[in-house]
Amino acid sequence: MTMNDTQLPPGMARCSVTGQVLPEDELVTIQGQRVSAEGKAILLDRLRSGETMPGELEKPTVMRRFGAIFLDALIIGLPFAVIGGVMGASGNLDLVQNGILTFISTAVTVIYFGAMHARNGQTLGKMAAKLYVVKNSDGSKISTGTAYLRSLVYGGLSFLSAFAEMTGAPVIIGVAAIIVGIWGIANVLFALFDRDRQRALHDRITGTRVIHKP
Repeated sequence: MTMNDTQLPPGMARCSVTGQVLPEDELVTIQGQRVSAEGKAILLDRLRSGETMPGELEKPTVMRRFGAIFLDALIIGLPFAVIGGVMGASGNLDLVQNGILTFISTAVTVIYFGAMHARNGQTLGKMAAKLYVVKNSDGSKISTGTAYLRSLVYGGLSFLSAFAEMTGAPVIIGVAAIIVGIWGIANVLFALFDRDRQRALHDRITGTRVIHKP
């Protein structure tokens, strides 16, 4: 049976990398981790390669996260794309109707992400990629309110596009498209340039982050 750190004999400590129990004076502290000589070499290799440190939550790869986003977009977007295509082919889809369709698809998206993340921090796409949305502060489960707020911040601007389309005014539609586009690009860039936690704008606003649990 393995002793936990509170049961260690006086003057002894555990290497946070190898798990070995050694005299405290044989351990050194690097980046907040107490390590032995063997653990030090391993830890330095991890720091150089950018790997997750002991006790840290694992950051997903960019491809894993985009894969989850793509799958969710396919699940939600494909039915509406088919409906829009059928209505357009029959000549029954004008700007107002397209705006209504955009509004409904956006509402479904917000509800889908909010409900799924509130349940266990995962959408269907995240389940496939083994990703979870958690609190940034301590990695715990997010609340229902946070889940829906995050979902609204993530995709709610598409409501602006929907209302713009309903007006039928090209200028308003163009301005809305620019605003939504700038937000989308900024959201992605924030996540890509956050090397430590890969937090997008909607994560920063709602105090969340996405982690990978193999």
